Amino acid sequence: MKLRVHFAVMSGTHQRVTFTIADAFEPVPFAPFRAWQQLHVTVCAVHLDIVFPSIRIVLRGTGTRRNRHTVEVDTLRPDFAEALVTEETTAAMLAAGVMEWSIQGRDVLVVLRDQPDDTEDGDTEDEPADHDLDAVRAVERLTTVISRLPTDLGPWADDVVPDLPLSG
Repeated sequence: MKLRVHFAVMSGTHQRVTFTIADAFEPVPFAPFRAWQQLHVTVCAVHLDIVFPSIRIVLRGTGTRRNRHTVEVDTLRPDFAEALVTEETTAAMLAAGVMEWSIQGRDVLVVLRDQPDDTEDGDTEDEPADHDLDAVRAVERLTTVISRLPTDLGPWADDVVPDLPLSG
């Protein structure tokens, strides 16, 4: 995913895990009107202490008997995917309501598109949706998934951890 013009960046700690939330625009190629050439997204990143190979995991389907969930994995390291994507990982994703996430270096990412599907508060005629609360909930759910990942991922970890690109 290529993002441009990030803004409204917030960092903090949740359950002893450091996170960053940033709003940005995702380019839309070949959009006929200038106003349609970008979409607003919110990127939620939970920062790990170690670096892993890049991977993207998506659950598709409704989970009914006729339409079970299928797991889509995008990575250049199939051995890492085999160790990471287990039944426990899939169960953690379903329990937390995280249908798509990725690891890029030391960051575990989830992207909320313009209208988050998990808006629990607001979005009625009387009260607008609380997108900031949706981002915080996404970090909480991502932290839950991370806590239930396999513990034997050491062979794929890189001890070199780059500094976070936060200006002081």
